[in-house]
Amino acid sequence: MSERTTEEGWGEHLGGQLTDLLGAPPGALEDQGSGIDAADSTLKLLVRDRAGAPAAFALCSAAAAPDMVARACARARAARDALGEELGSVIVAPLAEGARDGRSWCVLPLLETLSSARLAALVERRRLRPALFAWLRRATARTVSAPEGEEPSREFRTPLAALVAMQAAPDTLRAAGEAALAGLEAGAWAPRHVLLHNDLWLGNVLIDSRPDGPRAGRPWAERFVLVDWPGSRLRGHPLYDLLRLAGSMGTGRRVLRAEIAAHAAILGCDPAAARHHLVAALAWLAAHLEECPVEVFARTSAACLARFDQAAR
Repeated sequence: MSERTTEEGWGEHLGGQLTDLLGAPPGALEDQGSGIDAADSTLKLLVRDRAGAPAAFALCSAAAAPDMVARACARARAARDALGEELGSVIVAPLAEGARDGRSWCVLPLLETLSSARLAALVERRRLRPALFAWLRRATARTVSAPEGEEPSREFRTPLAALVAMQAAPDTLRAAGEAALAGLEAGAWAPRHVLLHNDLWLGNVLIDSRPDGPRAGRPWAERFVLVDWPGSRLRGHPLYDLLRLAGSMGTGRRVLRAEIAAHAAILGCDPAAARHHLVAALAWLAAHLEECPVEVFARTSAACLARFDQAAR
């Protein structure tokens, strides 16, 4: 077990749970690291059996964010319910979950990460792209709805106005916010809600190769699953997931242009108005940064908007 796992007592706490799941006491629990130096980073543990073979993954909330794993599990369940059995099968259900000293944890089945080798990664991206984009279109169509009650003001007008006034935002993003807000007030585009993952990039795409898993029997490219759902929203904003996913896969302008047009048709607008939907998503993010540094938001948002504009040319 890693020093961090031992020091925080997770190995001892999870031992019984893992014994029940594996049918025998686990072997090592290896800290996989998060790649993020933050107090609220979730502890990610690779669970090995007594023979040393990988058997499962355990996620444990940090003291600074004790409900993070529980929130991820709850929002993943809500997303599965909203999508239905077929579309929702890309969201992995935990094998077990619970809490220790107020800090939540869960155990996930063993899933395959994508290759880190350059050539293999390129091949995998090309194989996965059609299936991922097709799923995202269908998920958007399944969950699209009009805002109700106070939502147009709370979820769209107020965040857009705040973005326009946000000095830390790039000028191009503020100008886009002004255009989106003016178009909204003039009725030039109609706001919509969709299911939003909120961190949809290749790092959160894994492959479920379990012979008894819900994706069993499908071609390799259709056995993908999506993880890391704590920031997801059932009534989120369109286009952001598409632009983040496209950026992480290095999607070309022609393919992205076609995907934008497909999402615009689902939203009932033209591709030009789809830009306003994206900017509204970025405005909402700006108003709910939580632990995200403002400079990271500014950089990510500017990249998404630039990617959209390049595809639209």
